[in-house]
Amino acid sequence: MTNPQGYMFISYRSTKLSAVLRLRRKLEEFGIPVWHDKDSMPPGMLEQGMIDAIRNEDCAGAIVWLSKDVTESAAIQRIELPEILHRIQRGDEFLVVFCLTDDLTLEDAQTVLLSSHFNVNLNSFLLHPVEAPPQEENNIKVLASLILEKRLQLIHSRLAETETLKIHIAGHSAPPTTTKYALVVDDRPLFSGRFASEDHWQSRILPALNLIAGSIVKCAPGRTVVIDGTPQLSLALALGYAFRTPRGLRTNWLQIYPDSTSQQWGIESMSAPKDFLVERSTDLLHGQDIAVLIGVTHDPEPTFDASAGRLPRFGAVIRAKPRDQKFPATIPAGSEVSSMTQAIIREVRSILREFRLQGSVHLFVSGPAGLLFLLGQQLNTFGKIYCYEHEALGPIGFYRLNLVMNT
Repeated sequence: MTNPQGYMFISYRSTKLSAVLRLRRKLEEFGIPVWHDKDSMPPGMLEQGMIDAIRNEDCAGAIVWLSKDVTESAAIQRIELPEILHRIQRGDEFLVVFCLTDDLTLEDAQTVLLSSHFNVNLNSFLLHPVEAPPQEENNIKVLASLILEKRLQLIHSRLAETETLKIHIAGHSAPPTTTKYALVVDDRPLFSGRFASEDHWQSRILPALNLIAGSIVKCAPGRTVVIDGTPQLSLALALGYAFRTPRGLRTNWLQIYPDSTSQQWGIESMSAPKDFLVERSTDLLHGQDIAVLIGVTHDPEPTFDASAGRLPRFGAVIRAKPRDQKFPATIPAGSEVSSMTQAIIREVRSILREFRLQGSVHLFVSGPAGLLFLLGQQLNTFGKIYCYEHEALGPIGFYRLNLVMNT
């Protein structure tokens, strides 16, 4: 039985490698794993490697990149198309997508396939044209989004009513090879350590996260989502904002503790935090912006002070820290994170209302990614949010801006 949470196989001519690599990258940013012969093939095992990859139950589907020179490829003619046809004939929801390139019409594509003894009605499958540049990039993005939606529909229909849709996001570490995840978002190539460029944030990372959340709302309505992974703090914040509470998605973060135990963290009923204090200082430097300092693993105050020359003037500072002032602090339960982040949000809204500040919110956090995820879920209609990451230079380092996000 085809596993809809598996990888996609891409059949293509080497003359189209550049465009195929861009499609692969877009699919991975959208959470869809790709089997690619350039890094998945055992040395000297070209033919058998492709056969095994397509026949594997964890191959969720195939993307056939149809170009005029497909008939010139022995590998496509003798191996890939026959194996893909065999998977289609099994009738177990093997997802097949045809990309029409080189200005091929539907009739042209049908002729090309018939010459390869691939006798199927293309109208029964997902078809999408990929034009030459400059339209090519947008065509690839639309194609990847269509594959994402179809994948989510298949997974949603296969899951039991009480099962969750699991997502892994890779920022620091390589994603797992297991197929227990519906989506595996691999953003590692877009980061250099903890930091991504403004162009990567605005043109790729944020749009992809927003598309993923919107596609789940559309294609898996009512499904509870559980997310884990190794995101940078700014990426966890952006992910939380993509899954913000007004979207109506039931979404939890799976927090892994140092002893390898795990716990789901989510927004719970409002209550005051027990182990953390949330306090404010106002009218400090007569600025319009608000600084939010959150300390769990370390006290962010010394690094914040050392970064003063790099930061704007603040009209208010909110501090969330352990009641006992001891670092690193332990967060015993997700309810404490929920309470802490809700208290921070209340303080920000209260300050904006009372002091009529017109600036932005700046976040300086030393804590787990799950905390940033829950905070991001609640950042609705706050204007601009600036998220900083710790840069380890000098005795205590400094805070460097990583993400600017309009909410």
